[in-house]
Amino acid sequence: MKTINILVIEDSIQDYLILREYINRIDSFNVELVHCESVSAAESLLKANKYDLIFLDLFLSDTFGRESFLKLKQLERYTPIVVLSGLTDKSTALEIVQLGAQEYIVKGDFDELLIEKAIIYSIERHRFQQRVQISEERHRLTFKNAGVALGEYDARELYDFIQDLKQGGMKHASDYPIDNMQKAMEIRKKISMVMVNDEALRLFEMNDKQDFSENYIDVHTLDSVVILQNLFSAIWYENDSFEVIAKYKRRRSDQDLVLLSRVSIFGFEEKKCKVIKSGTDISELVLKEKQIARQNNLAEALSNSTMALLEEGVSSNQLVKALGLQAEALGVDYVSIVKIERKQGKEYLFPHEKWAGRDEYISASNNWIYETSIEELGISDETNKLFTEGAIRVKTGDALPEGAFKELLKTLKVKSIYISPVFVKSSFWAAVFYVNYENEREWKDEEHINIKSFSYSIGSFIARNNVEMELLELNEQLESRIENRTEDLTEAMEELESFSYSVSHDLRAPLRKVGGFSQILEKEYSGELPERAKHLLNNIKEGAHEMSQLIHDLLEFSKLGRQKLSFSDIDMNDLCQEIINDTATLYPSLKISMSLNSLDNAKGDRNLVKQAISNLVWNAVKFSSKNERIEIQVDSKRQGSMHTYSITDNGIGIDMKYADKIFSVFQRLHTKEQYEGTGVGLAIVKRVIKKHNGTVSVQGELGKGATFSFSLPASSKDAVNPPAKNPVSIE
Repeated sequence: MKTINILVIEDSIQDYLILREYINRIDSFNVELVHCESVSAAESLLKANKYDLIFLDLFLSDTFGRESFLKLKQLERYTPIVVLSGLTDKSTALEIVQLGAQEYIVKGDFDELLIEKAIIYSIERHRFQQRVQISEERHRLTFKNAGVALGEYDARELYDFIQDLKQGGMKHASDYPIDNMQKAMEIRKKISMVMVNDEALRLFEMNDKQDFSENYIDVHTLDSVVILQNLFSAIWYENDSFEVIAKYKRRRSDQDLVLLSRVSIFGFEEKKCKVIKSGTDISELVLKEKQIARQNNLAEALSNSTMALLEEGVSSNQLVKALGLQAEALGVDYVSIVKIERKQGKEYLFPHEKWAGRDEYISASNNWIYETSIEELGISDETNKLFTEGAIRVKTGDALPEGAFKELLKTLKVKSIYISPVFVKSSFWAAVFYVNYENEREWKDEEHINIKSFSYSIGSFIARNNVEMELLELNEQLESRIENRTEDLTEAMEELESFSYSVSHDLRAPLRKVGGFSQILEKEYSGELPERAKHLLNNIKEGAHEMSQLIHDLLEFSKLGRQKLSFSDIDMNDLCQEIINDTATLYPSLKISMSLNSLDNAKGDRNLVKQAISNLVWNAVKFSSKNERIEIQVDSKRQGSMHTYSITDNGIGIDMKYADKIFSVFQRLHTKEQYEGTGVGLAIVKRVIKKHNGTVSVQGELGKGATFSFSLPASSKDAVNPPAKNPVSIE
């Protein structure tokens, strides 16, 4: 059975004996009592022994009431104390319990059961309080030493204020607007700080809790309005937490403090309102994000500026546009390129209202360009060397170049300037000026990279401009030479065609005489001529006929070069039907089957198109004439603004290595004995189709026929193919 050691401090022996009698009746645990009559006597006992409980009489010989308890508490902090009081001393006993005593018992008004409960309750309660104290101490140390900013606040006044608003008839938190700093600070005054940890003091640059409580207004920004809006709303609707990112001022540092805060609220059920605010410092992260965003913006601006320089064509407008994009991205008032040479330079200015009237070098019209030189600016060779070797960054107070250049900067009243050189093919070409009139600035590394890269882009732009100007000059020279050659060639072609036409035309009269006299000779003297003479006369007639046909074809070919087209919509089905009828008349003895499929209508010169298709059909008949039955098929296919037509035969075919050759004048693949012809028919086809902006081609294989294809402009009325017609047979 467990033994409990109890010290009884009682100056009345009778009261002690009564207490001991009741304690000895307790049988649930053993008790060892030690008795003394004063707090002074108890001091030596407490130093020598450890007790589980102390019974303390309020009125002793050496101390009285509250003094007895406080003096004993100084001697022994950790042992629970039960106060023994008289019937008239209950108020004093209750006060001492509030100071830390575990319980009080009224003398003469207890028994062993009450004594037993008092002993057990006091010991267990004290142990619980010790555990709570340890936990609170750990919490305090954790709170104090946490790596994040922590603050504990008492918001009961704000809670009561909100309850009064509700009782007054207000329905929603938004009905009490907190929309400015003044109203936000009125709400802040209804919250009192209980505790703040070291990290919060460090971040806000406060000395201690009192400093923080008295000077919180020093750190608040417009973000505080949002935080207090959220807190007001959370307490109104009894929400237990919210998160917010807020910016604060620091008391001594220029850099803002940015905290990611979580605000937790407790005690709604007890109608108490306790607020714990934790904040993680993300100032560096936000600063990095801003730097990254700035770098991205500068990279995008550099890309846009470079793209402006790479736009099609090369002009000063592209350079001005690129400079404008740079000025906007870098936040400067003025950007220019100054081309400084020994003789003359040019400047391209970004327009800005602050520029007008600031520089005597700018003309009254305030145009984009002005001329200057090293002598005019008074720039020394040493300063000019700085331009050519690297960037110059100057702000107010720095040493400026001497001479007129220094006077120029003063005249402009600039606060900062950045000068970056431009090199074209490794040679210094110009300098780019970035100017701020109103504000001083420190040029950041990412801005330096942007400016340096842009200067490189300008150098590339100028180099490209030089190359393109050279190419443009060469192209102009080449175009002029080509134009001259084309005029000469056209004139020669026209002369050649005129000569061919004249020669062909003039040859017809002699040929007619040869033919005519041959016929007269044959008719009037055929009986007198020997067989040999008749044979020679027949050869003369045939030669004259062939020559007449050739001259006819050449005249037709020559006229095509000078003939103007008469465009109209052509019903290709009707046109081909006419050609079929003509073919039947020309070749009555041949068995010909022509399949005329549904053809798309075309637009062109009807007579010339008919001539071209007739030549192709007769060509198909000629090279299929040795077959028992000639088969010809005509088709068409839509292809956008042009239609393609094809004529397929079952003739002797073609060796495709001669496919291009057959469309030239006088080009024949067979002898006259094998197949008649002048070698001009397909050349006429090509010229007719070409005059209609079309193309002509052939596909085939020896012994398997050939397909001639050509294209013509589509008819504007050709919306739907006409119905297909049945194959036509010419027997």
